[in-house]
Amino acid sequence: RRQRQAYAVGSALRSGAGRTAVVLLESLLESATTEGERAQWSSAWVVATTWVEGRPPAHCDALIALGLNLLDAGGPDSPAGLDLLMALASCQFTWGDYQFGRTIADHARERVSFDELPLGHQLTCDMLDLMTGVPGAGSFLSTPWIEDVKLPHLADPSVPIGMAGVLLGWLDQLEACDRIVRRCQEMTREHAGVAATELAIGSMAVIGVERSGSWDLAVQEYARAAQVCIDSDFPAPLPFISLRHAYLMAAQGHHDKCEELRTRALALSPHLSPSVEHLDACVRGLLHLSLGRPADAAQYLAAGAAIERRSGSVISGLTSRFVDHFEALWRLGRSVELGDDLAEFSTLSESMEHPGMLAAAARCAALEVDEQSIDAAFERVTSLERSAPTNVFESARTQLLWGTRLRRAKRKADARSHLLLAEQAFARLSATAWLATTRSELAACGERRHTHPQVWGPLVALTPREFDVAKAAAAGASNSEAAESLFVSPRTVEYHLSNVFRKLGITSRRELATFFGEPS
Repeated sequence: RRQRQAYAVGSALRSGAGRTAVVLLESLLESATTEGERAQWSSAWVVATTWVEGRPPAHCDALIALGLNLLDAGGPDSPAGLDLLMALASCQFTWGDYQFGRTIADHARERVSFDELPLGHQLTCDMLDLMTGVPGAGSFLSTPWIEDVKLPHLADPSVPIGMAGVLLGWLDQLEACDRIVRRCQEMTREHAGVAATELAIGSMAVIGVERSGSWDLAVQEYARAAQVCIDSDFPAPLPFISLRHAYLMAAQGHHDKCEELRTRALALSPHLSPSVEHLDACVRGLLHLSLGRPADAAQYLAAGAAIERRSGSVISGLTSRFVDHFEALWRLGRSVELGDDLAEFSTLSESMEHPGMLAAAARCAALEVDEQSIDAAFERVTSLERSAPTNVFESARTQLLWGTRLRRAKRKADARSHLLLAEQAFARLSATAWLATTRSELAACGERRHTHPQVWGPLVALTPREFDVAKAAAAGASNSEAAESLFVSPRTVEYHLSNVFRKLGITSRRELATFFGEPS
């Protein structure tokens, strides 16, 4: 009976039946007769509850002691002790207490060398080191570890493939992130029904989409990822997904939609984690900065900085928290308050050799230079931006701030060229609030041209299912192939595809491919 329960746990975790797995594991824990068995089922229970509830166990210290005792004793139960410690470390990473998570991982590494750790544990250790600023962190993430990933890894929710890919995206290694996405897609095409992998693919794929400026496509990807959480009964990632969606709405300046998504995220997070609290503060800060309320923005972003200090994080995650905070205070004439923080941020950027962070630090510094040095300082920023993967939003903000500084220096003719570039980019992104700010600056420079580019991408008109069908067709799938991958009938695909063509005003798959950036 217990062996069948154990098989059922594996099936439940692979298929996404999270609550079923938790119930089964609690039954197995009650019947455990040895410390090794208790560690084995506790490890799986921690993983399952992380995906279902998103919080660490209340008896975390007792579980750490159990894992350490088994590791120190050696013998056949030692691997169960190691797995338990690393499950707890990974849980703390998800929760957002990075320093505590690294402390747990360090206990394991004191007893087992990094090279002897299984792949999933190596990823967890490197991710925790990266978040807490350990020198040389991220080196393992940057290796071609994805080539060693097999189907058992893919089906195991304890192997943090998706988060590892997301952090690679944050490190500006978008090609590596894309390789992981393609590898996961190849395996899921052969072995469907791995819920954790579906979430991993979505969370990684959206990074490049956001950076490239295809924000209408990113909105659909967030909606799709949320639906996977709901369908799979892995609800813990839902608040994070909703807040990432809200972050996009904040960047666009859509107050009501942003607040709706924020409210939903917090309602879905009864146990408010530091990671959710931090992202929420960043969302609110960016929203108020977008809407021209720097004092409110600075208040929320300072709260985000405080959470980073408490959690042991030296980076702001996939947000622009520090540079948003600096810009808000600069607009208030108070950026000197972050002088020491800017020096620390610049030093960290250089030690990590992170192109995006280096450009962000240079932009903050460019806001402070004297009038004679404006162009040289911002030219350095744009040079650094060109060395990093494309980030349309941040590049547009650089052009806006460059133009603003030139306009304040009474160089209106020079300012216009930069402001016009910013206007074009913000219009493409549907960033209506930033677009309004840019046009206000243009008007102050004497620009009387009133153009109103399209500020909503057509893909937002599609339903989630229409979007899935359109994406598959754009990638070259036939109706039958799309039907097989989406678990619907070819007739259903045909129905949705006709709606897609009507809404987008097109008549062929060749035209459809252009909306997704696919070669036609």
